[in-house]
Amino acid sequence: RRTVMPETIRLKLGEGITWMRILRARWCIVAYSNIQQSCLSVHDLSANAKCREVFYLPGPVLAGIMDGSRSNLRLALTIGTS
Repeated sequence: RRTVMPETIRLKLGEGITWMRILRARWCIVAYSNIQQSCLSVHDLSANAKCREVFYLPGPVLAGIMDGSRSNLRLALTIGTS
């Protein structure tokens, strides 16, 4: 049997991470926020964590759930207000 060693990938993000999920060992969705806004980035772990999409939100991401299929990802996020 061959042992597979875990791989470490580092992402350089601009703010503090407030929410993160990994789906199907391929997609890493990260929300990094300050008190006024959030940036939600979608990273493809099968492509060396390449950022595929970035979304800007009008408040900090406080919580969320995620699911998906082969062709899409669905998110439900709680976004704080000031």
